[in-house]
Amino acid sequence: MLNINQLQYFVVSAEHGSLSKAAEVLYTSQPHVSKTIKSLESYLGMELFERTPRGVTLSKDGERIYAYAKNILKNAELINHSKKNKGESLFSIATNPSSKMSELFSKFYNDKKYENIKFKYIEGGVENIIKALDNKEVQMGFVFVPENKINAFKQLLERRNLEFIILAKTDIILSVGPNSPIYNLEYVEVNQLKELKFIQLEEDYFTLNDILSSSVSSEKNQTYLDYQIITNSDHAMVKLLKFSELCNVGGCWFKGAYNDNEIKMIPIKGYENYLDFGYIKTKNKRLNTQGEEFLQYVMNIIDEGI
Repeated sequence: MLNINQLQYFVVSAEHGSLSKAAEVLYTSQPHVSKTIKSLESYLGMELFERTPRGVTLSKDGERIYAYAKNILKNAELINHSKKNKGESLFSIATNPSSKMSELFSKFYNDKKYENIKFKYIEGGVENIIKALDNKEVQMGFVFVPENKINAFKQLLERRNLEFIILAKTDIILSVGPNSPIYNLEYVEVNQLKELKFIQLEEDYFTLNDILSSSVSSEKNQTYLDYQIITNSDHAMVKLLKFSELCNVGGCWFKGAYNDNEIKMIPIKGYENYLDFGYIKTKNKRLNTQGEEFLQYVMNIIDEGI
């Protein structure tokens, strides 16, 4: 029968490339490590290592089993951790990268930190957020969805027993810093975008990158927008907007000023109310107490512009 010790011995040996080094790490003998791994190989009916006088390397089968074993060990650790933290609540969200959302989450944590709650906050694209919800890694996910992709988005959610609750209609805007050539404009026309350089988030089907590119490229003799940097870091994006000429296409779910007053948000003419901002959750399932309370924090900012 497969057991956790077999997987642990296998993973540690693979990571150190040596059964004897694995034995040192695991505080056991090299023959015991060897015997345990051979029992795992016998159970699986495959050789997991290529053995040489210099040590061991993963076979092709071993590379595949290694990835599975790592996940099993990680989940076993989480289960053990849950035993130690019995009685604690967990509040977990995912969101499109957003300095405003991370600021709000920090405020929520400070308000709730004495209430025996564990917190989890992750950022990513829409597809990664859907995956996190589908895998029960988070309880709710905050996203922007372009109106031309909302039907495909809802169909994707339906297959995963998820639903999208719209909180606000928002504009597509450009975020720019003082080094941008359009920093002092009140708005920009779509055809002005071809002269600019961009920093954008990693692409998935629901990103905004292709929407304006298509609009610009549909004009005669025009090309796609000039994406200089692709990133998954909101922190890197803010720094580059402040200290370079780069700009970013995105959405804005709050009415007040950006938390960094060196960065301006400039509307793109013709793309007003083009995005739906809201949250994803499991269909027909109520949010827990912390989810309801955090949602109220978000709604206060949307309604009051603070």
